[in-house]
Amino acid sequence: MKTVHELIVFADNFQIQIQDLKEESDFPESWNDALLTQLYVVGDSVLGLGTVRDLDVELTIEVNSDRMDDKEIYTDPDCSDYDHVVQCNIEVPSGELLISGCTESFDEASKITVPPGSYGLRIFWSNLDSTDDLGFEGDDHYKIEMWPNTYFEERIIKVWRQIAFQMNPQNN
Repeated sequence: MKTVHELIVFADNFQIQIQDLKEESDFPESWNDALLTQLYVVGDSVLGLGTVRDLDVELTIEVNSDRMDDKEIYTDPDCSDYDHVVQCNIEVPSGELLISGCTESFDEASKITVPPGSYGLRIFWSNLDSTDDLGFEGDDHYKIEMWPNTYFEERIIKVWRQIAFQMNPQNN
């Protein structure tokens, strides 16, 4: 069973932050570089999600009630409908997640309640090539799937071609 949250988030500076509401978030030193080169960065209780638009974006967060079984943990998800896919982990000790743009007031940001604990995340980016050159219009979408008490090896499962080109332009 899972709970689905459909949100519209102001992705100011082409990013969204997801973090434990009460835990002091220790932002990784590689924050900006990682958002540009891999579209995500994660700390113990904070996740930065890079976007291709600098305005409101659609974000779906699916919170599963049960731990993912061991076989599924080591099986890659179907990535055929997505441009970029990663997996990582986050701590949510307070049981409250804050979802915001980087300049948004915490009072105005979206909040969701989850059981306190550790979560394995799979993050999916879709329709990234649909945006205009200025990053104002597009049909891009972002989805986070969360499983309690699940631990993933942190890695990029599928690389968006734009990022793959930036990482190694001579091979593309």
